[in-house]
Amino acid sequence: MYKPQPQEPNSTNQPPISPLPNPPRPTGSIQVLAPEGHFPPWLVEELKSIGSIGVTTYSSTPQAKEKLLNHSFDLYLLPDRAVIEGILRQKFQPLPQNILEPKAAPISLYLNHPLDRHNQFALPYGCTYYGFAYHQDAFPKGIHRWKELFHSDDFSQTDFPEDSELLYILTLLADEQVGKIDKKLNFKSPSNPKNEEFPIRVRPLCELERFTTQYPQWKVVRPEEGSPIELFHFTLGNLLPTTIDLLKRILNPLIAARISEENFFASTFKAVQTIQNPTIRKKLYPESKWMDKALFIRPPKASKATAAL
Repeated sequence: MYKPQPQEPNSTNQPPISPLPNPPRPTGSIQVLAPEGHFPPWLVEELKSIGSIGVTTYSSTPQAKEKLLNHSFDLYLLPDRAVIEGILRQKFQPLPQNILEPKAAPISLYLNHPLDRHNQFALPYGCTYYGFAYHQDAFPKGIHRWKELFHSDDFSQTDFPEDSELLYILTLLADEQVGKIDKKLNFKSPSNPKNEEFPIRVRPLCELERFTTQYPQWKVVRPEEGSPIELFHFTLGNLLPTTIDLLKRILNPLIAARISEENFFASTFKAVQTIQNPTIRKKLYPESKWMDKALFIRPPKASKATAAL
């Protein structure tokens, strides 16, 4: 269903990337690296019988990569591109074959992603798509397509993430020339250097949905051309019994459903989807005709990283 981004031809002459030296480890018995909201305080409290749990969070893929490379954790909750970096740097342990019963495995649609063909290291637990939100006072007629963001004044009013791989995919979806937005990628208003007042924001839909619950004057758009797609994965830093036990417990459908709903991302597990409220499911899971147009975001080196797996 999903169409991956075209890859560079595999090269047999690429030297392997050596693993990094063992970096410092935060204090505590079990250390977790997770996106903001994906390992909330109530979950730490619920799992305290396993031992003390320290949670380090991040708010973007670049932050995830930085923390991944500079610290060691027992359990990682990571987006696609950070997983690629971890595989390249040999940061992860292979997943135990018995981590899930076959009937409890993720839906096949989300498995065998090109970053980890046989899910040797990464178990997808969540999925989100990129879209945009606009302030309805600024655009009373509405905006419906990516292409509209790349023309006239709309472009200069858009808060794009500083993410060249994402922007490459957006130009493909908008049928625009790659690199057209380079000159304005770092546009910032002198009076508003953080872009906080731009009337258009490009972000993962899970972030935009959370944002608009607080600011209803903004409207979330799933663009007609389709969307970049991002998966979240569990990966293991070690195979200690406490780490395996922790992962198995947070795979409980009731826990997974609550985290999915609190963070507005789609669960990859059928057992979770079936117990979610139909109204919530409609918001989290787009129609298949829109999902058919989704594109994965992957850096060019991803083909080299996964060729030998």
